[in-house]
Amino acid sequence: MLLEVIVAFTVAALVMSAAFELLSRNMGGLERIDDTTRATLAAEAKLASVGIAEPLAAGTRDDELPGGLVRRTEIQPVFTARDGTLQVPLYHVQVTVFWRRGLGTRSLALDGLRLAQQ
Repeated sequence: MLLEVIVAFTVAALVMSAAFELLSRNMGGLERIDDTTRATLAAEAKLASVGIAEPLAAGTRDDELPGGLVRRTEIQPVFTARDGTLQVPLYHVQVTVFWRRGLGTRSLALDGLRLAQQ
């Protein structure tokens, strides 16, 4: 009888240990999803505002955002002619968001093209 109780407690402990392991993995996955969602929203907002709410000028700018996010915006003119002249006022815009998770740094980048207003 005592042996059956000990075996039952051991089996229950193993099942609970496996359940807690699965739960902790799922929580880590939820944190990654939350980080990626926040980074995507920050990058999309910046990409949408370049050339509309803020000037379209070549260069690199960094912004620190709440929650430990850093957003880098890089704007470069697109040259289309063989001689390197700008045929149309077209710019390549890349927005990269960085954040720290654990011991590493993660990042997400979005890019697009913007036609400058003349």
